[in-house]
Amino acid sequence: MKEKGKVQNLIAVFSILGLVVCIIPLLAISHYNFPATDDYTYGEVVKGFSLGEYGLLGAVFSAISHTVSIWHTWQGRYFDVFLFYLNFGVEYPSLYCITTYLTLISFILSSFALWMVFLREILNADSKTSITVISVVLIPILLFIVSPGEGFFLVFRWDIIYFGIFAESVPGGSSSGNNRFKT
Repeated sequence: MKEKGKVQNLIAVFSILGLVVCIIPLLAISHYNFPATDDYTYGEVVKGFSLGEYGLLGAVFSAISHTVSIWHTWQGRYFDVFLFYLNFGVEYPSLYCITTYLTLISFILSSFALWMVFLREILNADSKTSITVISVVLIPILLFIVSPGEGFFLVFRWDIIYFGIFAESVPGGSSSGNNRFKT
């Protein structure tokens, strides 16, 4: 029985390492990414900040104001719009890679949040098995993105929003006071 636990630990560690190996190239190529199209539309808030028209708090309030305006004129995902307005990569292109970093990290964390809840609470899987399954599922998702730009924009954004919401809606989720990440 002890031997089985060691093997499970080893498999979980290797699956996490495999996932990290898949993430590193995406982070590396993100430094060659650049703003385009909608980024410039949303970049007006950061432009005002960089010109000294208002401070960081003013940029946040301006982003909120623009988001409310979008709320009344468009059926979009409003938290995304708020974040787009605060994208400093438009005014400072060397920082545009931060968008990819935040998106990719959010995608990984939200995927783990949803699937840990599902595997642990619904299927009664242990932590090691859950980590292994999630890593093995995420690896091909990351490897087979046809266009990383489109993948980050659509698949990852939807995942961040909806996986996080779904993780909270699963019976036994954090709102019920259970610690879903217990070992």
